[in-house]
Amino acid sequence: MIIDTHTHHSHRTCTIINAPISDFEPSDGLYYSVGIHPWDIHKTDCEKALKSITELTTLNTHIVAIGECGLDPFSTAPDDEQLTVFEKHIALSEQLEKNLIIHCVKRYNEILQLHRCHKPQQPWILHGFRSNANVLRPLLAQSGIYFSIGEKFNEEAVKLIPSERLLIETDESLLSIEEIASRIATARGETTQELLDSIAQNNRNLFLTVE
Repeated sequence: MIIDTHTHHSHRTCTIINAPISDFEPSDGLYYSVGIHPWDIHKTDCEKALKSITELTTLNTHIVAIGECGLDPFSTAPDDEQLTVFEKHIALSEQLEKNLIIHCVKRYNEILQLHRCHKPQQPWILHGFRSNANVLRPLLAQSGIYFSIGEKFNEEAVKLIPSERLLIETDESLLSIEEIASRIATARGETTQELLDSIAQNNRNLFLTVE
């Protein structure tokens, strides 16, 4: 059962591990996402990597999502190159019928416009979402976008996310997913168990191939 939607800790269980495509070696009982992080575009043969992602995902049921991928002004890759690579991930997500895990920094308006333009059938998961309620509201108005919350978050925004569109993650945090869940539950005015139950159900709905 998946509770933690996104982590870089390679041996945690009940999670989706973000794995580097260059040396991907899945372990039994663990689940993964693969993609090109915007910070890595400049040092990656993106066409080759995308081909590898397609082949690995087709052959390997342990891969349950595409990403993380996205847009970030702090990447050394030019904006147009980031956009091109991100749109190729969108296409892969649709082709392979896998959820898309998105890294976004200060580019949520563009993410929203891309979602409207591409009209994806696969869910988009905004990982590490920590923006405020003003940024959140137009994203909430677009169906098919989910919000994965980690150690750092905006309390007002977290209160507004409907339970059926809320996910939680450890990312690179040293905190356990239970500790992060407790903090989020307190901010939302619910018990940790109530939150964990709804998170587990959301992940069952999103990742149907996961037993």
